[in-house]
Amino acid sequence: MRLFFLECRRILKSKTTRVTFLIVLIVTLLLTQMLISGECIYDQDMKPIISGEEAIEKKRAFSTAIEGLLTPEKLTIARKTYMDFVKEYGDTKSIPSDIYREKIMPIRALVFVSTGLMWAYKKDDPYFPETYSAEDVGNYYNIREEVINRNLKASIKDDSISMEKAYALENRVKKPLYFADVTSWSNGVENMGMAMMLVTIASAITASLIFSAEYRTGSDSILRTMKCGPKRLGLMRIVATLAIAILFFLICVGVMGGRFLNAFGADALQASVQIRWPAAIAPLTFGQFIVLCLVVGLLTNIAVSAFALFVSSHIEMPVISVEIVIIMMFLPMIIHNNSESIFGNWIRYCLPSSGISMTNSFLYTTISHEPTFLRFGPWSFWAPLMIVISSLILIPIMIFLTLRSYTHHESMK
Repeated sequence: MRLFFLECRRILKSKTTRVTFLIVLIVTLLLTQMLISGECIYDQDMKPIISGEEAIEKKRAFSTAIEGLLTPEKLTIARKTYMDFVKEYGDTKSIPSDIYREKIMPIRALVFVSTGLMWAYKKDDPYFPETYSAEDVGNYYNIREEVINRNLKASIKDDSISMEKAYALENRVKKPLYFADVTSWSNGVENMGMAMMLVTIASAITASLIFSAEYRTGSDSILRTMKCGPKRLGLMRIVATLAIAILFFLICVGVMGGRFLNAFGADALQASVQIRWPAAIAPLTFGQFIVLCLVVGLLTNIAVSAFALFVSSHIEMPVISVEIVIIMMFLPMIIHNNSESIFGNWIRYCLPSSGISMTNSFLYTTISHEPTFLRFGPWSFWAPLMIVISSLILIPIMIFLTLRSYTHHESMK
């Protein structure tokens, strides 16, 4: 244990480590505060009338009054209330401000929950309840089923095994959905995804210097003469690096998540993810979704750090080591933007950084309206599941190869 703590202290004393993580922590705090202070409630002219924590408290009060099972009857009544005022005054902008704030604002989140689904259904920008009918709202679940059928046929095509897997997931979605106003939390989880990516980049930079920097200075040759031996020394370096990566992940993401939980409350976390992403097939509540994103983010952080250690154990040039790791971090996004082939999908979802990459991260893959399945012979894997499996496989493999490489480097001296 003494060697472990000595390695931890050595890593934390590094200027690169301290500066990198300090910057990430500051950025995380800024992102957190910017989101909370940027929360607004808008009037009918889309002008902010309340902002910051006052707006969040108001949204929570509105949500508490209307949350519950999202039945067609509930949607129809809310739209009728909205449309009665629209018909009486001509349009929403003509509704007197006091009436709008008293009658429309408390139910607006419920009224507009149908708009995302109607856009996916009609593809003609029906962003307002005036542009779709009461019959459409009453048929919410039938329309949702039609949209899902259409999306699955477009994304999975003739793959019957993957289609069966997709419908099995969709059938596990509890219906009627549970409604709560999740706009604040949906913004929050995207910010948490950004924070996880920043922490992982910082962890990767730190890990990519662990061995290569000492190879470069020659100090590694001296450290190998320690009584503990090079194998135990290498193992303690790996464990210490991963422990620090985990610690900083928990600090940065924990600070952001804790602040959001304090501001937004836990009530909305009971809502189905389909309230925000209506055609998603993931059978999750918002709370379960956020917990899974955090767990996969942590696994990805460890996998990327382990890969960076592996690269560092091979390369004696610290700059090249960092460059390789940074390229790997963004490789899933590059492949996503340039290839939609089966082979390309397998690569981007099996890379160490696949869980926190921008457009095809675990977060966005899970709630995608056009889910991705990866075929391997008679088996079909849902892409988010493949991200988890690949991380769990890569972590021990990278640790083993790093230790082997470090020992091999000794024999080459």
